[in-house]
Amino acid sequence: SIIKTVLHDKYIMVPLILGYKRNNLTNEEISFFHKNGYLVIKNALCSDELASLQADTNTLIDHMKNLDVSNDNKMDDYDDYWFNDQIPEDWYKHYKDGIAGDIGDANDNSVSRGIPFRIEYPASKSLSCARLLAHSFILTITQQLLATPDFIPTWDSLVFKEQGDGVPIKWHRDASAESVDDIPAIDIGIYLDEANTKYDNCLWVIPGSHKWPDFMAAHMIDHLTLDGFKKSGAVPVEVEPGDVVLHNILILHGSPACVSPLRRTVYYEYRAIDQEIRMGPHREDYIPIKQKVLLHCIEERKKTNYDQQTKNPQFEYTPTTQIEYEYNPNEHLRYPHKDYFRNTYKG
Repeated sequence: SIIKTVLHDKYIMVPLILGYKRNNLTNEEISFFHKNGYLVIKNALCSDELASLQADTNTLIDHMKNLDVSNDNKMDDYDDYWFNDQIPEDWYKHYKDGIAGDIGDANDNSVSRGIPFRIEYPASKSLSCARLLAHSFILTITQQLLATPDFIPTWDSLVFKEQGDGVPIKWHRDASAESVDDIPAIDIGIYLDEANTKYDNCLWVIPGSHKWPDFMAAHMIDHLTLDGFKKSGAVPVEVEPGDVVLHNILILHGSPACVSPLRRTVYYEYRAIDQEIRMGPHREDYIPIKQKVLLHCIEERKKTNYDQQTKNPQFEYTPTTQIEYEYNPNEHLRYPHKDYFRNTYKG
């Protein structure tokens, strides 16, 4: 397919990648990701998995809406639930210069205050989300793009735009350029609802911006957020339920406030172990913990026939350094980042 940038008179040839009956990405598809910073996989989920995820995430969102802020702040996972006017304070101290400030302004007049929009660690709250973390084709192409079998899942989040009152996700990078190196850290968004320019609820990206230094990214963010949500030089990433969007965490991306139907996206970030050891953001003791989380999710996914329905080969996680693992159906899956961040992490 062909996408034209909004401002510049140029076209981008976007690969049409179907998520079923696939063993891997082609060299051309890999090159597109490294050049442009994103990739779209169509129809990556079978209908049964999509329905299970839609039901589970509805339950999570309903639970969030019913939180009693006067009493529920004593819950262990209270900080997992983000409203646009109430973000955990310890999140911000890990970021600098607005490079990774992805939260809609609480005083933004385009939306009401106190709107729910994000739930952290959904894999620990939903069996379907845990099984999704081990999606065979997603793990296969992640391993290809990272060019190593040694990788771990790091972040997992459910981000959503409420029906009729979608919070803006301002232009941002997910981290600063100095926090990663030539190995990309990859964020994978699995869409449970349609997102497009018709509803103005889709993701927008600036192709190639993952190669920019931080000062250039910061300047562009200032320009694009000076008066609302500008789309200069950006392209829309339109998707259907069950589609997947992969992006380099340094690409500039965001989405405007909207009055669309409900839009839910489950995000998983994956990083190479070597990069995590050298650059963080987590301590080294975080690595074997998240390897076990991934192995647990793989075992849970084997209980389904989802990969058989999409005709994707079962992914085998074979890191260079083998770890001891024995399946436990009650495996703990929630490991707060703040408990494992290095003191030197700058986002």
